[in-house]
Amino acid sequence: MTTSHPHIITANGIVSPEAILCKDLHYLKIDTTGVKLSPQKEEFGKHFGSSPLMLATMWHDLCHANIEGMIPLDSKEKLSGLKSFFMAHYFLWGKEKKANKMATPFGVCEKKVRGFALWLWIERIMLLKEKVLFWSKALDSFEAKKIAVSIDGKDCKTWEQKHPTLLVDRKHHTKKYNHGGCKYQITMCAQRQQCVHIYGPCRGGMHDKEMLE
Repeated sequence: MTTSHPHIITANGIVSPEAILCKDLHYLKIDTTGVKLSPQKEEFGKHFGSSPLMLATMWHDLCHANIEGMIPLDSKEKLSGLKSFFMAHYFLWGKEKKANKMATPFGVCEKKVRGFALWLWIERIMLLKEKVLFWSKALDSFEAKKIAVSIDGKDCKTWEQKHPTLLVDRKHHTKKYNHGGCKYQITMCAQRQQCVHIYGPCRGGMHDKEMLE
């Protein structure tokens, strides 16, 4: 049996990380009675892929973001849309993609976890990159001090790409996962400890050096 917790969701989109943590674990019917905070956060990360603080920050940004192409949250969504926001993260991070398996933990019907109802929130989360991923002008300034950046390739699994004559298109095959995939080039600024650029997607068989060139 799970414990109940008070959750405060304000109309201006402010939700504490503690409320995010308790609410998400409560949705998944995970009993946290007598469990210390650190193991709770570890369990949270297994299901949603981010920390409670990160999700609380993203929810605040969604409620206040003015990003081109994003369908803004209305007043009703700001008060009751948090569950849909959780379900989108659960879908993106988890391996289970079947609507009936996703709907059960959150106590919703299947139409809430597929089609437009689900992808509306996924696209909103995707568009938040405009707020946090940007190339700083300081990186291009001749007068600024030298700035160190780290550039690396990230492999992602995808459906196998079709080929006109062969069974598998090896150009889209990533050796890391031994599967069809794509690659992204991630640039991190060492001083700011922030991702400043993402290049891609590129075919999975492309070498990191080739992407850099």
